[in-house]
Amino acid sequence: MAQGNTRQFLTLDEAAAMLQVSKRTLQRLIQRHKIPGLKIGGQWRVPESRFMKWVDGQMDSNSALSNGSLGESFISDSSNDDER
Repeated sequence: MAQGNTRQFLTLDEAAAMLQVSKRTLQRLIQRHKIPGLKIGGQWRVPESRFMKWVDGQMDSNSALSNGSLGESFISDSSNDDER
């Protein structure tokens, strides 16, 4: 188990703030298996180590950043927030 100040999980609010997207957008991405996450006791949690590896992988991937696929997925998901 984790000891000291080691975090195991991020809340949706924390992870969404790190990505600068809405909480609803992050929830949709988790449900679509684009970002690691799990539901614990009815609340979504994001495993911190897997999330940070995912973020690093997105940042390191020239194809995701150069062809806009990362941005497009966030933009298309977040644009739906205004419609609901």
